[in-house]
Amino acid sequence: MSDRISEQHDTSTGAPRSDRPDRKKQRPKGVGVTLKVLSIIGKVLLSALLIMVITGSIVAGAMTIYIMKMDKGTDIDLGQMNLNYTSFLYEKDDVTGEWVKTEEYHGQENRTWVDFDQIPQYMKDAAVAIEDQRFYQHKGVDWKRTIGAMINSFVPIYGGRQGGSTITQQLIKNLTDDTDVSFSRKIREIMRALEFEKTNNKDDILCAYLNTIALGSGCHGVQAAANKYFGKDVSQLNLAECASIIGITKYPTRYNPLLYPENNKERQLTVLAEMLRQGKISQAEYDEAVAYPLEFNPSSTLEEDVTHVQSWYSDMVFEDVVDSLVEELGYDRKYAQTMLFTQGLRIYSAVDRDAQAAVEEVYSDPSNFPSIKAASEPQSGIVVMDYTGRIVATAGAIGEKTDTRVFSRATMAKRQTGSSIKPLTTYGPALEFDKITYSTVYPDEPLTIKQNGKLTKWPPNYNDRWSYKNVTVQKGLEKSLNTISARILEDIGIDASFDFAKDRFHLDSLIDSEEINGITYTDRDRSPLALGGMTKGLTVLEMTAAFQTFGNGGLYYEPYSFYRVEDADGNVLIEKAKEGEGSSASRTLSSDTAYIMNRLMTQVVDGSSGTGREIRNNGYWPESKGMEIFAKTGTSGADNDSTNVWIVGGTPYYVAGVWYGFDTPKALPKSIVNGAKYGWAKSMRGIHADLENIKFPADDSVVMRTYCEDSGLLAGNSCTHKKLGYYKKTNIPGVCNGIHKNLSDGALNDESSELASSTPAVSQPESSSQEVSSSSPAVSEAPSSQASESQSSIEPPASSSSSTSSQPVDSGSSSTHRPAA
Repeated sequence: MSDRISEQHDTSTGAPRSDRPDRKKQRPKGVGVTLKVLSIIGKVLLSALLIMVITGSIVAGAMTIYIMKMDKGTDIDLGQMNLNYTSFLYEKDDVTGEWVKTEEYHGQENRTWVDFDQIPQYMKDAAVAIEDQRFYQHKGVDWKRTIGAMINSFVPIYGGRQGGSTITQQLIKNLTDDTDVSFSRKIREIMRALEFEKTNNKDDILCAYLNTIALGSGCHGVQAAANKYFGKDVSQLNLAECASIIGITKYPTRYNPLLYPENNKERQLTVLAEMLRQGKISQAEYDEAVAYPLEFNPSSTLEEDVTHVQSWYSDMVFEDVVDSLVEELGYDRKYAQTMLFTQGLRIYSAVDRDAQAAVEEVYSDPSNFPSIKAASEPQSGIVVMDYTGRIVATAGAIGEKTDTRVFSRATMAKRQTGSSIKPLTTYGPALEFDKITYSTVYPDEPLTIKQNGKLTKWPPNYNDRWSYKNVTVQKGLEKSLNTISARILEDIGIDASFDFAKDRFHLDSLIDSEEINGITYTDRDRSPLALGGMTKGLTVLEMTAAFQTFGNGGLYYEPYSFYRVEDADGNVLIEKAKEGEGSSASRTLSSDTAYIMNRLMTQVVDGSSGTGREIRNNGYWPESKGMEIFAKTGTSGADNDSTNVWIVGGTPYYVAGVWYGFDTPKALPKSIVNGAKYGWAKSMRGIHADLENIKFPADDSVVMRTYCEDSGLLAGNSCTHKKLGYYKKTNIPGVCNGIHKNLSDGALNDESSELASSTPAVSQPESSSQEVSSSSPAVSEAPSSQASESQSSIEPPASSSSSTSSQPVDSGSSSTHRPAA
């Protein structure tokens, strides 16, 4: 009871404490503020969440609409990728028999496709490790990385080992060239990647990626980079080299090993570290790769746009392939050139590497040619062929070649040929038509022609001298007498000569009729055909190809510089010839005509007055004694000057043509007029260095007979001037009766006899300069000729003037052209 009585009371009211109402507890002031702030933040976050939900719904709806409206044309087919690929030129190594890659043709993108199994596993693992470590797990988009990259762009908390795009996304970007920096572009890329992986497996995607990535120095793909930086095929790269190349992808300029090797090494170590961390290589492999000294291709330089100087032959192949793509496949020229830079073509060259080296050794050194010690030195071009159309060597200039795909005086320049045309326009056709034999005689005197109503003598010989004696066809060609060629032309006819040269010998640059600056030009005329004074001229290649017929029995093989062209998949696009078989052939001359022409032209080199005798006698090619050589020289110029100097000829192995002169036509000093013979003999000397001296095979339809030099008939008992000649079995001349009539006696009529008497009858000098042709003007000069009608076929004329005739010929205005310049 005392316990109850002692119950405590409130001192102010006297009431028990248990009966008083609770007071509100007092909270610290700081706690209340915090709660208020948290309440506000909660409301903001809730609002943001609602906004995100709404925005997400809008975005999702927009994406759905976008996907539904996506152009199906954006679908990507790995089999139809529109990429630029490097084209390659291959040459045959005659020692090993292997095809060797020697040249590359590419634009800004140097790319060579390689299959997946050709790419080292180290290269594949390096790419996956540094670019997309979950590549083989995701479905085209790595959502974790994508979201992480978005957050990282605002708050950099994830480091920088990998970006947000997967290998699949990067490939799509490379293939579509869709590089807009926009939200819509990123959505396109994501959707394409997801769709792309539904139809393509991972290995194909990785293979395409490694073949398309930019790797600096114009290289696209790992094969081009392997060749550029290490001079290797990609399959030969080790771990250190693979990591070095893959490291370039992040920033192709900053990590270019040629420009910034220290940067590339740093990036290589990063790649190797990632490969080790992800278990793609062992510690031992890592240590070995880190210690491996990277040795970059010594042929590369610090310049990204390295200029490689191609050979004259490679230049020619490029142009010939373009021409073939135009002519055979119907492409326009611009597109054909683009194909070589972008389509990954494989071109198999027909070059003989030893022959080309021999020619370049001569032509790259100006000391091999006579010099005038002036700022402007003469130039030259050469083409060497075998007898099946194969061009084995060429050079387009004297001196070191300093650029690629430059003007070639061998294949591009057209120059008047002078007397070197005679076997193709007069002697050859006349023999084929049986208008002449090896020993037919003509008077060495000019024709009398009417020029502007007046009689004049044409053509001139050297210094306007004529011997007025009988001269055989053989001696006329040996000494290159213009009068003999002119008289043969009269016998076969201008039209037959022109058509034979253009259609049978394929001299396509001959002009039938062309109007230039209101003036009509033609090569269907006396001066172009008898003396080689063409309107524009011919190329060295045309002349060389025509002369092959004199060494192979009369066949014309289409000249070719490459065997075939394949596309990137190995399909043959163009085939010019199969190895060892030659190109397509057509018969130009009967075999007996070809062999007799061969015999006639050997005397140009071996005859006592031959215009090409310096080849052996002046030390140009002393080792050639015992080797049969046929040749024809030629010179054109004004007033007995030498402007264009030629020699075309062959051995039993090869035929070669050379032009020599100034780029801007002008007379050569007398001291250097043998420049073409220097180039021909020295080049052929090098080519034949290891070849046996042999003779041309005889033709069974040709017989040898002794003839009379005075009459041209077979020698009789009373003939005193005799020589051995070659004749068709079907066209053997009769026997001389000993009466040797001078065909020039009484040949000139009364009107022209006064002209003849003003010029003394002197013997033709034996200097090679005697063959200078006074020929038709080049196109820069006003011509005096008009085009004539062409015949539809090549037939020998129904009738021809006798070789003894010297009656005036009315030329209209066609045959007294000013001398060619």
